[in-house]
Amino acid sequence: MEHEKKMDVSFSKTESISIIEFSKPNDDDSEKISKQEISLVSLNDARASVFLPTVSLSNRKVTRSLFEACRSQMISKAFLPVNSKFSFVEKLSNDRGASIPLAMLNILPLGTSIFSMPFCIADGGYLVLLVMILICIMADLTQTLLADCLYAISPRSKLRKRVNGSYIDVARAVWGENGSRILRTTLIVYQFTGCVVNIVMLGTNVHIVLQPYTSLPLGATTVIFSLSVYPLLFIRKLSVLAYFSMTALCSLVVAIISVLVLFCIESGNWKNNFKNIEVMHRHGFFFSFGIIMLSCSTHSILPQVEGSMKNSSKINQVIHQSFFLTTILKFTFALLGSLSFGPDTQSMITLNAVALSKPVSMISSIGLIGYAIFNYPLSIFLVNDSIDSLIDDTKVEKNKTLLYVWVAVTRLVAVALSVAVAIVMPYFGVLLSIRGSVLGTFLMFVFPCYFHLKLKWKSLAKWRRCSEILLLFCGTFVGVVGFYSAIVHIVSSVSSGHG
Repeated sequence: MEHEKKMDVSFSKTESISIIEFSKPNDDDSEKISKQEISLVSLNDARASVFLPTVSLSNRKVTRSLFEACRSQMISKAFLPVNSKFSFVEKLSNDRGASIPLAMLNILPLGTSIFSMPFCIADGGYLVLLVMILICIMADLTQTLLADCLYAISPRSKLRKRVNGSYIDVARAVWGENGSRILRTTLIVYQFTGCVVNIVMLGTNVHIVLQPYTSLPLGATTVIFSLSVYPLLFIRKLSVLAYFSMTALCSLVVAIISVLVLFCIESGNWKNNFKNIEVMHRHGFFFSFGIIMLSCSTHSILPQVEGSMKNSSKINQVIHQSFFLTTILKFTFALLGSLSFGPDTQSMITLNAVALSKPVSMISSIGLIGYAIFNYPLSIFLVNDSIDSLIDDTKVEKNKTLLYVWVAVTRLVAVALSVAVAIVMPYFGVLLSIRGSVLGTFLMFVFPCYFHLKLKWKSLAKWRRCSEILLLFCGTFVGVVGFYSAIVHIVSSVSSGHG
């Protein structure tokens, strides 16, 4: 679609705040957006929509119209009075050029996988720290390759022009429409598995909070409290969902800080636990690959971040600095966590916290509960949007009663399915490892390397071709080994009841 290629968008994954930058369309673009479409959303909704990155990945006409309506309002001076008082959301979304620090904030992979990093060290040994650094470097390199795929050299002017606006556009440029479908499907599965992780995290941490007051088993707790996310799926007001995004991010930050405080409280155990952790434990060593890869998976949002920058030529600088800071955070969190609890470190670090410090445990668990609840509607958006595409141009879509029934049933099915998977496999670390080993391998290594080789083959020196092919094979190898270890770990988890 033309709109997709002319649109510059910047956002972080659904776990963080997103800022969108729009380029001014030509007259033909403006004429295509009817007054009826523009009236679909309020001014505050138009500005708040910048916090909802998954909207821009939709392929449905209805959703695209809504997004284009927001886009029309954002670029219209009539909707942006200079002397008016702006809310917090309006101030952020009215910033039409992302600075380097802002771009870094968008691209930092600040996700729930960080709570499994200490387990990776305790279970796999200290060599996992070296693997963590290497995988982060590899992910850094493939992001720069993906950023380069957004541009092409004009045959006539010899100028470098931005020809792709998103990861999906890059896939379309390589494989045509089939490529866009493949990548969109991969992203849908990625988002759904993220919903499953949210449900597992919700059930586990609610169980931690309620454990002193109830004898409900983990499964029952998960089913009962997962219903809390269902009503949120009916909210269509973009400004409300935008504040959900901010709330989820703040909750996650609170949880991370509280756990770091717990690590410091347990500093007296560091010396003894240092001796109890192996240099390398083969089984746990390979199992950690998938979790580490998942923690680096921000490639799908990179094109939008790059497109929003005031100086997009510095995107590589942003990538390098983002991965540098993230690697330090993960390294520190993983090392201190494993030293605090030693070989007894759990796949979700809050499980260790509950036995040591009730106040810190409560704060960290409530933070993760808040994150799971408020991040769920954003994670499930692309899944629900794809389901709704089945009724496009049908009687169900045109009849309000049938449409409401459709939405109510499909949302319930989506929640029920994610809860069912979470009940069957309530193992936080295993889910992260499988998600990272399979989906992370494709999104981080296979697609970026292959796309870059395909689009830039003629302009690449031989050493660049060889190095990128090597990077592709190394990333694939890491993913395959991690996936095999995750499957072995599933068997072990089911047998022992611990994951």
